[in-house]
Amino acid sequence: MHGQTFVHYLHTIFGTYAAKISLFVFVICYPFIIFLTTLRDLGDFLANSFLTITPIEAVLVMMLLPVYFVLRSGLNTIGRVAEVLFFIVILLFCTGYFPLLPKVDWFNIKPIYEFGWKPIAAGSFILFSFPYFENIFILFIIESIS
Repeated sequence: MHGQTFVHYLHTIFGTYAAKISLFVFVICYPFIIFLTTLRDLGDFLANSFLTITPIEAVLVMMLLPVYFVLRSGLNTIGRVAEVLFFIVILLFCTGYFPLLPKVDWFNIKPIYEFGWKPIAAGSFILFSFPYFENIFILFIIESIS
């Protein structure tokens, strides 16, 4: 099992047909759904809050043009830009949230187990599984880069 790629590991666990179906859903459908939902959410936010007169189609096209040019540049360029922008995002996050800490009402954290552990477990499953699929997808892509 050690040293196998993600594809070979799926074939070992699920068999040929189930592995092919899961790979199709994972490689084709999942990134497409993430792309569409993110694009629509950001487009709705911009069209409803800032660009109220502009049609939603124009906002979506304005957002798709940079994505197109970034994807044409390749995954290595995306990785290099992410390395540079990571520290800028962390700096913006710190300057935006640290001044708010004195105004936090820490009493609002108290009712954690108000209805028991079952609602927390049910809600945390979706919150933990959804973002980590993107990390698994990145690990799947790394095989083809190196």
